Amino acid sequence: MPNCGPHCSATEDNYKTICAAALADGHLLLSESPLDINIQKQVNILVTDMGIDMADIILYQVTGGLGYGAEYAYSILERTRLAALNGDKMLQMPMLSIVGSKAWRVKEAWQSKDEAPEWGPLEERGII
Repeated sequence: MPNCGPHCSATEDNYKTICAAALADGHLLLSESPLDINIQKQVNILVTDMGIDMADIILYQVTGGLGYGAEYAYSILERTRLAALNGDKMLQMPMLSIVGSKAWRVKEAWQSKDEAPEWGPLEERGII
């Protein structure tokens, strides 16, 4: 697929276009949904109905930069994996979780020590 930034994954809104491009060019497909197992399954059903092989799908449940909370986000991803292990074919694909780029956007990761001295050194805080 062409370099199309963050909009190259198939969602409920754009799956037809993304599936057509993936099928035409033989690409793998990111099946994107919010952090919701039922929506993830629905997107997977839509893309497989378009002819994408299940072996060519990678699940991508958007965590919103941990806005949900790390424990909550992890528990949903864990429930997704457990459902797959218990036989749910629509969730048996590899999973991708991109949280690093979102986490660096929060002010605690980049605000200078002069602006927030109580947070400690920027070099250590950003990594944490």
